[in-house]
Amino acid sequence: MHIATIGIIVAFAPLAVEWAGKHPRWRKPAMWVVCALLAVLAGLVEDSDYMRGNLAKVLVEKGDYDRAESQLRAAIHLASGNHEYRNNLASLLLRTGRPEQAATETAIAIRLGSNNTEIADTALTLIREENHAGALAQFNHVAQRGGEPQPIAAKLNDAGASLASRGRPREAEPLIRRAAELNPTLVQARRNLVLVLEDQGRLDEARGALQQAIEITGPRREHSDLIRELTVPGTPAVEKSR
Repeated sequence: MHIATIGIIVAFAPLAVEWAGKHPRWRKPAMWVVCALLAVLAGLVEDSDYMRGNLAKVLVEKGDYDRAESQLRAAIHLASGNHEYRNNLASLLLRTGRPEQAATETAIAIRLGSNNTEIADTALTLIREENHAGALAQFNHVAQRGGEPQPIAAKLNDAGASLASRGRPREAEPLIRRAAELNPTLVQARRNLVLVLEDQGRLDEARGALQQAIEITGPRREHSDLIRELTVPGTPAVEKSR
């Protein structure tokens, strides 16, 4: 009887977490149900890293980060070679404002076999949660490991543009700037960098960024309105664009 019950709970818990993520209205009650089922499981079996790892995911969904961290650390203690737990702990540490500790956990996860896709997925989750500093740190890990820079740059630029469109240019700047560094010929990132600098009133820096954009990508129609806004007749940017 116990074995059958355990099997049902183990199969059901991850599915419930996934379902709750797709149905925000029912997320809270679903998470309580999963917590209760995992509590039942805890009473039926010996301590398990799998059980603790799943419980940690549920607690993260509920926003109970302290208990989630405790469960993840317990799972790591039981299965020190599992890179998924390390990735999940790194994500949680970024969510709670501890980037240095998160970097350590990510480095361990990489040594244990975590791949670029898993790290990038963590970064995308953090972007959705608007933890942009954490997402940037994770994308940097991917880039440092030889990940393709173009898709990383595109995602960073998109996230920065979204922030800028909501009146948050200061937060957008590091994402867009990193996108331009990773893919110097990404015209939209170059344009967005000029715009966020302009929005912050840093006009000299915006002119410098515009000049650099034209030098790297050549005269483009995307630069035309920026040239009119930011340059005066006779400046290098205007001469370059004619």
